Amino acid sequence: MKTKCLLLLLILIFIFSCKENNKDSNSTITTTSSITTNLDTYFSALTNLKKFNGVVLAQKNGQPIFKKTYNIQSDPTSKLYVTENHQFDLRSVSKLMSKAIIIQLEGEGKIKRSDTIDKYESGFPSGDKITIQHLMDNSSGFAREFIDEENMNLIAMPTQEVIDLIKTQPLEFQPGTDSRYSNLGYQILYFIIGKIHNKSFAQYMIDDFFEPIGMNHSGAHFFNDKNKLEKFAYYHELDDGEIIQVDHFEKDSKPQARLFSTVDDLMLMLNYFNQEPYLSKLTNAKGIIGHSGGSDGIRTHISSKPENNYSYVFLANYDAIPFNEIIKNVENILEEKPFDIPKEINRKAVPIAKATLEKYVGKYDMEEFNHSEFEFKVEHDSLIFYQDGERKGSLFSENDSTFFNDPKSVDGFTFIKVNEEEYQLLFNGFGIEFIGVKK
Repeated sequence: MKTKCLLLLLILIFIFSCKENNKDSNSTITTTSSITTNLDTYFSALTNLKKFNGVVLAQKNGQPIFKKTYNIQSDPTSKLYVTENHQFDLRSVSKLMSKAIIIQLEGEGKIKRSDTIDKYESGFPSGDKITIQHLMDNSSGFAREFIDEENMNLIAMPTQEVIDLIKTQPLEFQPGTDSRYSNLGYQILYFIIGKIHNKSFAQYMIDDFFEPIGMNHSGAHFFNDKNKLEKFAYYHELDDGEIIQVDHFEKDSKPQARLFSTVDDLMLMLNYFNQEPYLSKLTNAKGIIGHSGGSDGIRTHISSKPENNYSYVFLANYDAIPFNEIIKNVENILEEKPFDIPKEINRKAVPIAKATLEKYVGKYDMEEFNHSEFEFKVEHDSLIFYQDGERKGSLFSENDSTFFNDPKSVDGFTFIKVNEEEYQLLFNGFGIEFIGVKK
């Protein structure tokens, strides 16, 4: 009798346990289904508005939950058209990879983040003070780009020549005293990584990073002997309302770290970074392992949030996308928070007193926009925008402090009051915000 009672009890416990497990499983499926639906709703709305063209991949709790391609044009012969297997240029995402390589090399005793850069190459300004860590943190003092870079033919230069040119550039601040995004600093970092292994950075990435991880569809355009380019996502931008293809090898582009990859390979990489020693050393103050990249015609973003157990990648071969808004809304969707469904923009202009407009007159240094000079003048009771001395056109007033050129775009200018007489400029362009300081 006791045996039968015990057996019945065990059966009841087993059945109850199964029901509870099924309940959890169904709950997870429902949640995942909701996230998948919301991601598709969001990107479909963007694509219908011609504000996204590319591939999206998301993972939650270690499992892929969403992968889909979005095309503005349905013609598969179009250069704008992409598939899940297309290879996208990564641009500055290579910076995150170089950080991982430094962590790897430091573990092997081949480098220290406290090393000064003159240990590996002499001739840099303050080379005995700038450390590997400064390069990684964008606190070296090197500018974002070269002075007069748009007139340089960097794409044709050997790596050593580019490095020697960096040595002639003045520092914008003393090492470690400030922080400013610097492509030049990372060119030095790529160079040092290659020098340690006596091969190009590109070749090192293929041999010692991509292949061991299993990133079989990732590679580099230059300085390597393994051409893995099979299905390239060509660059596109919006020009007077028309989507056009643009050159992906522009002459002022620095070729040393021109890497490309697919969404699947990049997710492999994020999973690789979600283990030590990378997990603790690559996670930033916001709890995220990730990086963005972009140039005219291309936008890339990879991100992992270990605390919330999700990772995602989106790659776009079209730059007229609301970049920061996409990041914010995708993360809200993955964290099951409210998100904004994209809608058509139709901004309205309102009249503004000339006295108000005159408060904003002056020149603004766009530090993070490669020190481009934005100037504003009042002409015929309108605010006129100049960039680097070139007249770009008149602006419409949305309110007393916000101005725009295209009523269908979120891009524009907002003047923020610092004190009674001084204003700071917030420029929203290409889906990214830049701060301008009045000269």
